[in-house]
Amino acid sequence: MPDLLTRLTLADWLNICSAIAAFIAAVFWFVSVFGKLPQLSSYYGKTPPTDPFYKAVIFGAKMNRRAAFAAGSSAIFTVFANIAAIVAKKT
Repeated sequence: MPDLLTRLTLADWLNICSAIAAFIAAVFWFVSVFGKLPQLSSYYGKTPPTDPFYKAVIFGAKMNRRAAFAAGSSAIFTVFANIAAIVAKKT
Protein backbone atom coordinates (compact mmCIF):
# COMPACT_ATOMS: atom_id res chain seq x y z
CA MET A 1 0.00 0.00 0.00
CA PRO A 2 2.74 2.56 0.78
CA ASP A 3 4.25 1.87 -2.65
CA LEU A 4 0.91 2.67 -4.29
CA LEU A 5 0.70 6.01 -2.50
CA THR A 6 4.11 7.07 -3.79
CA ARG A 7 3.19 6.14 -7.38
CA LEU A 8 0.07 8.33 -7.49
CA THR A 9 0.42 11.43 -9.64
CA LEU A 10 -1.06 14.85 -8.94
CA ALA A 11 -3.82 14.05 -11.44
CA ASP A 12 -4.59 10.85 -9.53
CA TRP A 13 -4.87 12.72 -6.23
CA LEU A 14 -7.10 15.39 -7.78
CA ASN A 15 -9.33 12.67 -9.26
CA ILE A 16 -9.58 11.04 -5.83
CA CYS A 17 -10.54 14.41 -4.30
CA SER A 18 -13.08 14.90 -7.07
CA ALA A 19 -14.67 11.51 -6.39
CA ILE A 20 -14.86 12.19 -2.65
CA ALA A 21 -16.44 15.62 -3.21
CA ALA A 22 -18.96 14.16 -5.67
CA PHE A 23 -19.88 11.46 -3.15
CA ILE A 24 -20.39 14.10 -0.42
CA ALA A 25 -22.60 16.11 -2.79
CA ALA A 26 -24.69 13.02 -3.52
CA VAL A 27 -25.13 12.32 0.20
CA PHE A 28 -26.30 15.87 0.93
CA TRP A 29 -28.68 15.84 -2.03
CA PHE A 30 -30.17 12.50 -1.03
CA VAL A 31 -30.63 13.75 2.54
CA SER A 32 -32.38 16.81 1.13
CA VAL A 33 -34.53 14.82 -1.32
CA PHE A 34 -35.76 12.15 1.08
CA GLY A 35 -36.72 14.56 3.86
CA LYS A 36 -40.46 14.83 4.37
CA LEU A 37 -42.17 18.20 4.27
CA PRO A 38 -44.81 18.76 6.96
CA GLN A 39 -48.16 20.42 6.37
CA LEU A 40 -47.92 24.14 5.63
CA SER A 41 -49.77 26.31 8.13
CA SER A 42 -51.09 29.70 7.15
CA TYR A 43 -50.04 32.76 9.10
CA TYR A 44 -50.75 36.45 8.80
CA GLY A 45 -47.56 38.36 8.15
CA LYS A 46 -44.30 36.50 8.70
CA THR A 47 -43.94 32.72 9.22
CA PRO A 48 -42.47 32.03 12.67
CA PRO A 49 -39.12 30.21 12.73
CA THR A 50 -40.69 27.41 14.82
CA ASP A 51 -43.09 26.38 12.02
CA PRO A 52 -42.30 22.75 10.96
CA PHE A 53 -42.65 23.49 7.23
CA TYR A 54 -40.37 26.52 7.51
CA LYS A 55 -37.77 24.46 9.40
CA ALA A 56 -37.94 21.69 6.77
CA VAL A 57 -37.44 24.16 3.92
CA ILE A 58 -34.49 25.76 5.72
CA PHE A 59 -32.97 22.31 6.33
CA GLY A 60 -33.37 21.41 2.64
CA ALA A 61 -31.78 24.70 1.61
CA LYS A 62 -28.79 24.06 3.89
CA MET A 63 -28.32 20.55 2.50
CA ASN A 64 -28.59 21.90 -1.04
CA ARG A 65 -26.01 24.60 -0.28
CA ARG A 66 -23.57 21.97 1.06
CA ALA A 67 -24.21 19.69 -1.90
CA ALA A 68 -23.66 22.52 -4.35
CA PHE A 69 -20.37 23.39 -2.65
CA ALA A 70 -19.23 19.76 -2.81
CA ALA A 71 -20.31 19.42 -6.45
CA GLY A 72 -18.50 22.62 -7.35
CA SER A 73 -15.40 21.34 -5.56
CA SER A 74 -15.65 18.10 -7.49
CA ALA A 75 -15.83 19.99 -10.78
CA ILE A 76 -12.81 22.11 -9.88
CA PHE A 77 -10.78 19.05 -8.83
CA THR A 78 -11.72 17.35 -12.10
CA VAL A 79 -10.61 20.36 -14.14
CA PHE A 80 -7.24 20.51 -12.38
CA ALA A 81 -6.82 16.73 -12.62
CA ASN A 82 -7.36 16.86 -16.37
CA ILE A 83 -4.94 19.77 -16.74
CA ALA A 84 -2.34 17.94 -14.63
CA ALA A 85 -2.76 14.79 -16.75
CA ILE A 86 -2.33 16.76 -19.99
CA VAL A 87 0.77 18.56 -18.65
CA ALA A 88 2.24 15.24 -17.44
CA LYS A 89 1.80 13.71 -20.91
CA LYS A 90 3.43 16.71 -22.60
CA THR A 91 6.55 16.59 -20.39
